[in-house]
Amino acid sequence: MGKGSGEVRLKGEKSKDSAMKMEKLNRFENKVVVITGASRGIGRAIALRFASEGAALVVRANEDRVNDVAEEISALGRAAACHLRCKPETCRRTTI
Repeated sequence: MGKGSGEVRLKGEKSKDSAMKMEKLNRFENKVVVITGASRGIGRAIALRFASEGAALVVRANEDRVNDVAEEISALGRAAACHLRCKPETCRRTTI
């Protein structure tokens, strides 16, 4: 609360900005997001952002590092499945 803002709050009461931030953190709750190219760079950052806002994710990439990204997402308490590009006969299916 800024000086001279005119805003009055009870002790422990959250400001409107704080309530909006909390709502934003869960705006993808009960949603599944698929991110391709998620092993590094922008794809990884996008995947982690969606996870931080409540989404379950399927992350896909051509690199083994996608497994590390799935573990990071799981560490945030979100469901994650990864798909590494592979030959059809060696691919496995994962459900969230």
